[in-house]
Amino acid sequence: MFKRRSVQALLAAAAVTAGFAAHSFLPPAAASSPRTLERQPADPPPEVEHARSLSKAFRFVAKTAEPSVVHINALNRIVRRDFFGRIIEQGERLAPSGVGSGVVLSNDGYILTNNHVVAEADALKVRLFDGREFEARIIGRDRATDLAVIRIEADGLKPAVMADSDEIEVGDWVVAVGNPFGFDNTVTAGIVSAKGRALSGSERANEDFIQTDAPINPGNSGGPLYDLDGRVIGINSAIATRSGGSVGLGFAIPSNIARYVADTLIKQGRVERGYLGIDMAPLTPDLAAAAGIRPVEGVAVRTVIPDSPAEKAGLRSGDILVRYQGRPVDQVYRTRTAIALTPPESEATLDVIRDGKLQTLTVKVGDREQAWMDSLGMTVETLAAQDAQRMGYRGVRGVVVQRVEPGSRAARSGIEARDVIVEVDRQQISDTDSFYRLLLESDDENGVRLSVLRGGESGWLVLEP
Repeated sequence: MFKRRSVQALLAAAAVTAGFAAHSFLPPAAASSPRTLERQPADPPPEVEHARSLSKAFRFVAKTAEPSVVHINALNRIVRRDFFGRIIEQGERLAPSGVGSGVVLSNDGYILTNNHVVAEADALKVRLFDGREFEARIIGRDRATDLAVIRIEADGLKPAVMADSDEIEVGDWVVAVGNPFGFDNTVTAGIVSAKGRALSGSERANEDFIQTDAPINPGNSGGPLYDLDGRVIGINSAIATRSGGSVGLGFAIPSNIARYVADTLIKQGRVERGYLGIDMAPLTPDLAAAAGIRPVEGVAVRTVIPDSPAEKAGLRSGDILVRYQGRPVDQVYRTRTAIALTPPESEATLDVIRDGKLQTLTVKVGDREQAWMDSLGMTVETLAAQDAQRMGYRGVRGVVVQRVEPGSRAARSGIEARDVIVEVDRQQISDTDSFYRLLLESDDENGVRLSVLRGGESGWLVLEP
């Protein structure tokens, strides 16, 4: 009896234990019907399939883009300074001073990046997607567009494909690839937030930015912005932020601008800029009324320089420019950029409204640097913040004189290379465009007064008629 009761008790205990285990670790349905374990999940809704399709698109762009994106290390010599900031020792040892990104342009080692990534470097090192590292040399820089071309001696490179940036629309998906904060080959996604942006307070003379909310951070500079076809539609250049990191306001240089600048830097080492010889103003309702038209998109031609390409083509003061090269004109700064990035000696079409009628003019585009050199006998560049600081002019804005032709109008007026011009006829200037614009507006017959900084001292010179 004892043994039988013990066996029954053990069986009862086992049954209780088994029941507890089933209740504790299996869902009720599975415990009652083991066949439910074989049930297949429900088909996902269409929204999930759409999301998966987008994920596949991003994966495609990432795999296409990453081999063409490079990591750029800027290196500088270690410098010791005294209490007043003067250099007391400059060694030969190089130390990392900044990071950026770039995109491969060709099989023979040309790489496009931002000017501000490489401008201050004593040496450059480029790391490829496959981990190889190479020393790089600067082929050409353009401060006005913040673009630069560097070159490495390497093989097995995969050049990126450049797209037509004019085709992209607000709302289109884009993918940024770069090295934010030194994290190699980081991929972020967003949309095109706006087109044709200008940056307030920028030192750049040519502006026509693509705005995106794809996260862009320090280290992304010089890296590409891709469309969903894996083509470059912009070069990431700047962010608007108060924290130093991304807040969804990133700005890229359109690929059409980048491609023109890169091509001319590779071929000539500098960027030739187009020149018409006009000064423009925003088209206000009053100006439209004076021209005898209803308000339309365009810009007003305020001044036409005598004997300029524009005058030779028949353009007049008071004309309303509505299309340049067949594309609608809407902002003065975008029109200046379009003209500047038209190759000299090429022909451009201008659609203008005059006396209420539409006319088409053809102009042979001039070379801006040559035109101003012929007129003034000097060339100038926008004074970059780092150059101003190095020259001892902290917080100063203006233009710096690069070259003065002997015997020229500028030379006769006492202007010298490395002079910093900050005012024209007592009006503050910030870049080359404002300098030339104020010269156009000045009373040239009586001479133009220029406020000049030279060797830490300030004064003024009169640019002779």
